[in-house]
Amino acid sequence: MGKGIKHTSVGTQLSQAEWEDDASHFLASGTSFPASPNEGDLFYRTDEHKWYIYNGSSWKAMGVIKGSWPFDVTINSKSSWGDDVWGNRWFPPIGPVGEFFINKVGVLFAGVRVFVWNYGTATDFKGYLGICNLFEGKTVTIAGWATAPTTTANAVDGDLTTTTGEGVTSQTVEDNCYLQVDYGSAVAIKGIIFRVGVRGSTADTSVYFKVKVSADGSTWTTIFANAGSYGFTTEKIWTIGAEYSGSIRYIRFTIWKGYTGSGCAKIYHLGGYFDFDAQTLPAGADKGVLLSIEPSTIPSPLVKSSQHAVIRKLTGDTTWSVYYSDPVYTEA
Repeated sequence: MGKGIKHTSVGTQLSQAEWEDDASHFLASGTSFPASPNEGDLFYRTDEHKWYIYNGSSWKAMGVIKGSWPFDVTINSKSSWGDDVWGNRWFPPIGPVGEFFINKVGVLFAGVRVFVWNYGTATDFKGYLGICNLFEGKTVTIAGWATAPTTTANAVDGDLTTTTGEGVTSQTVEDNCYLQVDYGSAVAIKGIIFRVGVRGSTADTSVYFKVKVSADGSTWTTIFANAGSYGFTTEKIWTIGAEYSGSIRYIRFTIWKGYTGSGCAKIYHLGGYFDFDAQTLPAGADKGVLLSIEPSTIPSPLVKSSQHAVIRKLTGDTTWSVYYSDPVYTEA
């Protein structure tokens, strides 16, 4: 039997029935640690409602021990660690709108790290990593759609690949048509990641959109605004990360159109993150950056949430490629 499991006295012999009877065994517990422990001993603190294990020098709480990272945090190029450490992925050439992203849904970890690097010589990349999407599963409201998105909950399901379905608007003024998420009260965040798909109903339709945040529903801060998209009738996707440090209650996607046609949009994801990292990638081939979050605390109401990473090319229309590692996690 493992250390930390005690046995009641059953005489000089132990029958099979007694061995299998839960009443014959109990867990070592109390409000203070036992004297003279040995390495590997288990003990349950009834005053803290936690399991502890003795590591040979001190008692350590179980379930919150952070694992070690399986790589050197100072690496800055793909060749400095080799494929056998993480296993890598190559993301084929994409433009400045179809941003690369990592999608991890329904988990909660004490730390997340992912390494991304430039395949070619293109410059002006930035990487974003968000851990613990606080807006997952929160209330979604819509207004001003001629044809409303049908599955609005998909905007907050934590999955960047699911969609609300396409909504259509004929509004020509900002904020007359929107989809927004309400946390319920103001909450501190450190970054935003969103993903939306937009198109015009005709080749002559110009479409505009913004993603904004607010603490009170009255004063809004713009996180991202497109310059006006014109001349395309097939969906064009934006996957955007942005640093934002402050308290917000709402995240809003608002869309409007120009003089003709209709604006059409699918919302894949609107997320505000408990912790966030943003790093500029070094210029040049085979150069990269480590995105890393290891928060000292994790919001206790969250049992599971989503983690996402996004790479953006901030300017220009040059087609580009990136490598990225598998995300590495330490369990919470």
